[in-house]
Amino acid sequence: MKQNVFIVTFVSFVALCIIIFPCLLVAEETASVVGENFTEEASVEAPAVSEAMMPEEPLPAPGEPQTQWILGKVVLLDPANNSVTVHYVDYDTNSEQDLVFVTDEKTTYENAQSLVDLKPNDNVSIDYRIVDGKNIARVIGIEKTEEDSSPLPLSPDD
Repeated sequence: MKQNVFIVTFVSFVALCIIIFPCLLVAEETASVVGENFTEEASVEAPAVSEAMMPEEPLPAPGEPQTQWILGKVVLLDPANNSVTVHYVDYDTNSEQDLVFVTDEKTTYENAQSLVDLKPNDNVSIDYRIVDGKNIARVIGIEKTEEDSSPLPLSPDD
């Protein structure tokens, strides 16, 4: 009986050695290859950045004002002072407010050519920065309504 236990133990030990030893060799080879990859210096070039990928306006330097955004309705236009007043909902305070924006030569327009193309009650989105206490508009976009974007009616002759 003791001899059978010894044989079973010996056979089990040999079987484990046959299975485990090759696995240890493979693991050691894999570790050395992975280690080489980590120690080698990688020379990867950054992809070229096209001008189309660059932002229209450079990011502000630290300490410069960040661009903010608002969506509202035109209340008052003052072309003489290059300003527009917009009525909007301030979601931080959950209240309706008016905000005055000043335009300059850097202001761009979407769906308009200039400040004079805006009308009271136009829905606008404005990207702006606060500089010296003034809201300086960077981009003013007029939101098109369904009436503006609907096709022209066909003439009776068509």
